[in-house]
Amino acid sequence: MLKTKAGAVSKPLSNGDGPDKGVRTGDCVSRYKSLFSALDDLAYVCDANGSIIYMNDSAMKFAGSGAEELLGKGFLSLVDGKAADEVEKAFGEALKGGCATSEFLFNSTGVLCESRNMPLMDGYGAVIGIIGIGRDINDLKRAGLEETVRERTVELEEANARLEEEIAT
Repeated sequence: MLKTKAGAVSKPLSNGDGPDKGVRTGDCVSRYKSLFSALDDLAYVCDANGSIIYMNDSAMKFAGSGAEELLGKGFLSLVDGKAADEVEKAFGEALKGGCATSEFLFNSTGVLCESRNMPLMDGYGAVIGIIGIGRDINDLKRAGLEETVRERTVELEEANARLEEEIAT
């Protein structure tokens, strides 16, 4: 297990095809560590099976666990069951070489996140895992809901005024 200056941790895991694959996965992850550790948003890397190889400090905070509990664990086990299919679909798209966005709730903290998943490729261009970068969208959802409530309140006030006018005449 490796610890970065910022405290985020990673554990190179083998992808299953011989000893050099695990090293290649570890090398790929190490390229992104300094960038990921500087982010306030969550960042994670999973192997091709969806097991967590790396999580930055923000991701560990959103997940509500430390590195020892998270590394090697399946990412889908961290998300609310309702969103698991959407996350799994986004992971599948990334493993095919594409990019996909998913929205999910972390089970243990209730943090609602939007995450963009993309392929993690080795030096030969083979997809060997998933890189995810996301953010907490609780405040955005609340702001959207508050705006909807304001709009509906205005509509109800206008409808009430029309009704009062009709009753008065």
